[in-house]
Amino acid sequence: MEGTKGGKYNIVETICSERAFRGIDTSVNRQVFIKKFKPDDEAFENEKRSLMSVTSPHVPEFIDEYSDENGKYIVTEWIPGLTLYEFVHTEGPLDDEATGEIIIKICEALSFFHWNRLGATAFLDLKPSNIILRNYAGFDVKRIDICFVDLEAARVVSQESASSVPGKESDAGAARKTLRLGSPYFTAPEVLFGQSCIQSDIYSIGVMAGYMITGREEYPSAYAIRGFWGEFIVRCTDPDPGKRYAGVRNVIDAVRDHLRTARSGKNGGRSTNRSGTVQGRSKPDDRPESSEVQGDARVQRFIKDTLNFRRSCIMVEGNPCFVSEMGSAAAGSGFRTGVFSLSERGRENLEYYFTGKKEDMTNVAEKSLYPFVFDHRSMYLHGSDEWTEKGLLKMSGEGKRLFTGTFKQCLELPLRKSEDVRRFVEWCMTNFDITLMNVERGDDPALINTLLESCNYVVATPDSNVEDMESFRNYYLTLAQSGKLVYSKVRFVAWDYAERESNRDSLFRIVGKDKYLGEVFKSEARDRRKNRLENAGSVLDDLSEGQYEDILQKLIS
Repeated sequence: MEGTKGGKYNIVETICSERAFRGIDTSVNRQVFIKKFKPDDEAFENEKRSLMSVTSPHVPEFIDEYSDENGKYIVTEWIPGLTLYEFVHTEGPLDDEATGEIIIKICEALSFFHWNRLGATAFLDLKPSNIILRNYAGFDVKRIDICFVDLEAARVVSQESASSVPGKESDAGAARKTLRLGSPYFTAPEVLFGQSCIQSDIYSIGVMAGYMITGREEYPSAYAIRGFWGEFIVRCTDPDPGKRYAGVRNVIDAVRDHLRTARSGKNGGRSTNRSGTVQGRSKPDDRPESSEVQGDARVQRFIKDTLNFRRSCIMVEGNPCFVSEMGSAAAGSGFRTGVFSLSERGRENLEYYFTGKKEDMTNVAEKSLYPFVFDHRSMYLHGSDEWTEKGLLKMSGEGKRLFTGTFKQCLELPLRKSEDVRRFVEWCMTNFDITLMNVERGDDPALINTLLESCNYVVATPDSNVEDMESFRNYYLTLAQSGKLVYSKVRFVAWDYAERESNRDSLFRIVGKDKYLGEVFKSEARDRRKNRLENAGSVLDDLSEGQYEDILQKLIS
């Protein structure tokens, strides 16, 4: 068999197809780990160098190297235990104490890299599947030792790269290597441009904290976590490396201080439930506890069941009515909700569906000359409250949790370039639990494509018949095949559903049950308002109970 060095190593298990194996070293009868590289893979030398230069109990012992006609191989000691990914998958989301203890252990192990004799070495591929927990024994995290595997992305970095250096020449080779090796969730953005530094590992630690608390791999802005851990993730994953924790020692000190405070009961009333969601008051955008939510028991139960949720930006094409009703339902359920449109025409349509009337546009010429007094970049440093204060947002709804863009926002922060759309979505993900983006026919295709890339979900709302559902499915499949859309983002809602006219089973079979969110029932009140027979007011009370909450639950859980 290939890869056995003339029979010295017996392969007993394939860990990763054609890539990683558990074997037996027959010369000493011990288990080993064998990793295979392609003959021309530069990562072979990099991993070998890292294994031999980082003297640490948290790195597997280098045993052997060899090659044959199929590739090159590195042999290291076999590390018994679970990966952090397997641990969280087994135990579920971790509590406050377990998360803190594991973060401290990861940082202590990482210090052997950052204070290496050959120079500060960044790991650059920190993720749950590359961290093995030795001595795993139930849920006692204090008895666990950390061991890192897959060191092929690690490299010596200069201390000057610890902060943003405009115009710094990028290391193209490192960028290519990290693009192939790094995780899209756990890899710091500067690494992709060849400007890695030790703070790049701090970024990964922040995302891993979110992963352990929620049990989900997400981009950092999608973790809706309150209290210390929410603030910790924000600081660790700041886009500017210089604004993150300066090093692992600073991370350890911060986490230990938090755990000491929590253990002594002096954490301001914060506590962490088993699912890992920190409960208690936290600025800047705290969501009311269920006892504070006004409304019926069904809504209160909904809030209680979704304390641990996925923060999302959702694009909806050509249905401002659905967007307005969904936004009102989300805000009424206790979520800070932003509702926006790519164009002024779309914003006007949303305004009509929210209020039942169009904005008075008699002074359009005068309004179009409104002075641009705010700088784009500086405004994105401020939160939704400041935007509301300056008139860029209108805050409404029960509990003041619904935010919509104003005419002033269209003037001051126009979405005219793809980079504007990306910046705006990132800002929304930071400031709102749920963001709904309305897209109209005739909007700039380049901006729509950027929004397709930036959003978590694209929700299609075909009429509730088989022909429309098939047509929408085929449309989004075509976009996916042309590279304009990741089809896994797409979800479907049957619009204006009437049970006597449509068969629910037939509808979800067309797109698959996992992509079918449910139905929005036909409403006479909606039709009257759409045709300007009613001037204002929400139609939510006339809709069947719970339909929007059910859709929302599937999107954020």
